Amino acid sequence: FDTTPTGAGDCFLYLKNGSDTDINVEGIWFAVGSAEQVLVKINDVGTPSGGVDVVPVNCNAGSGNKAEGTFQTGNDITNLSSGDTVEKYWLSDTTSKYYNFEQDIIIPKNTVLTLYAVTGGVDINGTIVFYYQDEEV
Repeated sequence: FDTTPTGAGDCFLYLKNGSDTDINVEGIWFAVGSAEQVLVKINDVGTPSGGVDVVPVNCNAGSGNKAEGTFQTGNDITNLSSGDTVEKYWLSDTTSKYYNFEQDIIIPKNTVLTLYAVTGGVDINGTIVFYYQDEEV
């Protein structure tokens, strides 16, 4: 993703798992144009509006498997509510930095992970690192 959320509290990334297999989110790479706080939420509800579809890339170059779900980014993705904040990041480094979740975030089928800018008006770019977990752990 590479976007500039328009204003305070704007959602700029939406990930909804469409697979019967859980998504495990390992962590996120971030770089920002200037200081910004980002909230990581799970369980938002609603039909997202204002985002643009993106296609996740499989890091196994020999695999034809594609991610199943809805993956969007945008300056102000709306029509979402009720999410639970599971992580807060205070970002100020314009170089890329990786933030690992000490406990992977698990996204079962039809559940959602979203990212929100607290202030807005700041360029935010990065990569979400995730994989599908085939069995219970």
